[in-house]
Amino acid sequence: MWNDYDDDDVFPRENGSLDSEWQLCKCTKCAKLCDGGNKISKRTWSRHHETLTSRPSRRAVPTSFKSIGSAAVSKESRPRSDSDEIAAGPAFETQSFAMDINDILPVQHPAQASQPLEQPLLFPAADTSLDLQEIEELDLVSDDENFNFEPVQIPEDPASDSESDGPAPDSGEDRQLQQINAPSLAGSTAPDVPRFVPMEPRRSTITGTVFSVRPPWRSISIESVKIEKLRISLGFIEALESACKQNSQLAPGDDERLWNPPCKLLDTSDPGIRQALKTFMGADAPVTEETFNAFRDAALEHHPDDDFPTFYKTKMALAELTGISPIETDMCPNSCIAYTGPFAELDKCPYPECSEPRYDQAKLQKGFHEARTKFWTIPIGPYLQSLWRHPETAKEMKYRRDCDRKIREQTTVTPDSWSDIFDGADYVKLVRDGVIQPTDMVLLFSIDGAQLYAHKASDCWIYIWVILDLRPGLRYKKKFVIPGGFIPGPNPPKNVDSYTFIGLHHLAVIQREGLPIWDASADPDSPDAFFTSYLYVFLSTADGPGQQHMSGSNGHTARVACRFFCGLKGRHRYQAPQYYPVLLKPLNSKYGAAEREDVDIQTDLRSSLSSEASIQQYNSAISHLLTSRNKTEYKARQTECGFGKPSIWSGLPRCLGPPGIFPADLMHYILNIGDLLSGLWTGKLDKVYPPDRADSWPWRVLTGDKWTQHGAAVHACHHYFPDNFDHVPRNPSEKINSGYKAKEWQHWLFGLGPALLYGLLPSKYWLNFCKLVHVVHLLHQYSISKSSLLIAYRLVLQFTYEFEELYYERRSERIHFVCQSIHTPMHMVQEVRRVGNLILYAQWTLERTIGNLGEEIRQPKYMFANLSQRGLYRAQLNALKAMDPSFDRLGHKETQLPTGAVDVGDGYQLRPKIDNAACAPETAAELEALKLYLSNIWNQPFDDKQDN
Repeated sequence: MWNDYDDDDVFPRENGSLDSEWQLCKCTKCAKLCDGGNKISKRTWSRHHETLTSRPSRRAVPTSFKSIGSAAVSKESRPRSDSDEIAAGPAFETQSFAMDINDILPVQHPAQASQPLEQPLLFPAADTSLDLQEIEELDLVSDDENFNFEPVQIPEDPASDSESDGPAPDSGEDRQLQQINAPSLAGSTAPDVPRFVPMEPRRSTITGTVFSVRPPWRSISIESVKIEKLRISLGFIEALESACKQNSQLAPGDDERLWNPPCKLLDTSDPGIRQALKTFMGADAPVTEETFNAFRDAALEHHPDDDFPTFYKTKMALAELTGISPIETDMCPNSCIAYTGPFAELDKCPYPECSEPRYDQAKLQKGFHEARTKFWTIPIGPYLQSLWRHPETAKEMKYRRDCDRKIREQTTVTPDSWSDIFDGADYVKLVRDGVIQPTDMVLLFSIDGAQLYAHKASDCWIYIWVILDLRPGLRYKKKFVIPGGFIPGPNPPKNVDSYTFIGLHHLAVIQREGLPIWDASADPDSPDAFFTSYLYVFLSTADGPGQQHMSGSNGHTARVACRFFCGLKGRHRYQAPQYYPVLLKPLNSKYGAAEREDVDIQTDLRSSLSSEASIQQYNSAISHLLTSRNKTEYKARQTECGFGKPSIWSGLPRCLGPPGIFPADLMHYILNIGDLLSGLWTGKLDKVYPPDRADSWPWRVLTGDKWTQHGAAVHACHHYFPDNFDHVPRNPSEKINSGYKAKEWQHWLFGLGPALLYGLLPSKYWLNFCKLVHVVHLLHQYSISKSSLLIAYRLVLQFTYEFEELYYERRSERIHFVCQSIHTPMHMVQEVRRVGNLILYAQWTLERTIGNLGEEIRQPKYMFANLSQRGLYRAQLNALKAMDPSFDRLGHKETQLPTGAVDVGDGYQLRPKIDNAACAPETAAELEALKLYLSNIWNQPFDDKQDN
């Protein structure tokens, strides 16, 4: 307990100095600073003295609070400085993207499509004269019957005009500035490590402040909400809004290091520690304890006097060097929930079908509160600080700054092409409005579920962080992707918010307080060497089920199911619960006149997730849900608006916010459209409803011998795939049900498909498929031009309407043919302009992370715990490589030039010849092909008799 004292009794203020022999014998508040009365350095006292003399004398008052992550733990809070307060400002508005190219590339109405379908497929040439002026001027938002509920009258928020949107400052106690001597890895006392002095939080000088404004429905109190599910969601959001240093989830030592990080290069000169770390890292992944001990025993056998740390001490050294330790949190043994936020005080699972106790009952009877199961969260803050602690990595972290500078300098609103996320309209507006500053860092969140073993219950969820400040060539590499958390199985979680809450709470704390950074690439004496970074979450990606949890939507078979919130209401078969995004009215519907008419994509649907109308409609929908008076009314409103709860992202102080934070996912689209098309062409869809019969489908051509021959043709193409294509497609007729991967679907359908299906599919179906193929090709470019985007938009509209006319044929029993994968492509084209190139935020990165972490599992019996442990090692080793690139063995091999090669810039190398014998065309056909190729390159006939 702290004693009452006056500041003048502790620190003499007459001359602002401290006598070298003076001891703080009366110190209580600064016990850690002076080590219980021992001497301290003048530099340390001077920093603290400046803090104390900058404001009137105050008394330290201890404050107890309960940890959000655990109901049984409480600790004393640390006073927060007044300078940490950050004001709130108005929310930014993003531009809408309305695409209408009828005047340039007319799209035929479905009723007129029957004849043109038989014509040859003509892809429009890229016309550089095309621009997006028409697109930018149109607003395709309509207040039609798709959303006909009245906006809820929201009570005025009395705090909406206040200066700060964050937690109110504490009672005014002064911040403690502690100096802790880090213990040496070898056991000796290490010299004092210079620590970071926190700076005043900066405010935007252009518009608004660094915080986002709370949505209007946040003025609705939790107590007034009648639905338990909604109260729980609001509880998590409210807990994120109150996140601050005082309720940080980090351990005290880790918390101290986060706010006062080391300000010098990492010292790994100790030979014993260095040898142990390199042994622990292995060739490509951390070795097992058994392998480590075998290497250690062999080394000590030859050099018995060497100081070679044990496996345990090496792990502790790695954690100390990087500052990364996991946050352990209690969870339900059946994976239903984590005991966080509104669940923190519970003693058993709240779901009636589970009701498993939280604690080990045998130990509970003895007075010990030990959770039966826990999960790990890896904090993002220490890893981000490590990226700046070496000049080489710190320079790479400034890529986004250069992009921001170009954004501020450019005069045009729309870029000439989209090659990065920073070319998107949403990000450009954030930079121009001053919401994102050069010293901030921008993150991408990605979550997905994984089945670790094909024949064993092993459902597990993982989420990662991608650092967008790095250039695209680096940010998706294994050594820069940081695992954020693991949701163990064996069952899928019933409340994902409770698991992601710990990581998001840690993020909210450093968003609100600012993350202190020491830049190793800057001049040590320059003010730029020390800065405070306010993190910004730009995108949250997931597959369909994952996005349903994160966004609060109703799922892909709901009445309003479009993940892009366009307002389209689905259609369904008579008395069937599943809805599908069908545009054209069925002619044989049993609903008769009650069936809605055809939907016009370009006039009836909203076109941009970040348009003002979309944001307002989303807020109105959530308000409509929160004011439900009973479960019956809630279910009706949930069906009507397409959402079942507010998104947890609404609680973060700095993120793009729903619905714009949820972009398209190109990877899972490839999987879903491939599964649909193959099911149609083979006649093996999951369901066929009478009177429809699969054997009557004219497009059902991949059957019997034809299907076998087609699969063999796919397999025969293996020899012609470059090595860097990854996952050459296996024979689909044999392996399509054996874990066919997204890359295989992509190479089979969108690479080989147009050629191998020519003459096999009837002409009109093949032409319709080729339009989709061309759209997918355009959207997979590294840089997408304006003209390419317009072409893709025109073709995707044609494909969508034609698909319904050709396959669905306005028959109600075929409504399920029109899945979300048919509706999604039209939004993908629009997403390019909104948030940049699609390939840069697809789920490929997370899927690969799940794959290579799963490959490292060495204990199948405890696979979930082992997976979490390997993820922690990945984060720690990535941080170590960032702080000391000499540990990055594979990275050095990537940058090392082959013998005799010369780097000529722009990623190209001039390499010496490696052939040891002359080579020549073996056949006359090869010779003619080479002649034609060289003639086209040189723009003149090739003479093989002349020495060229």
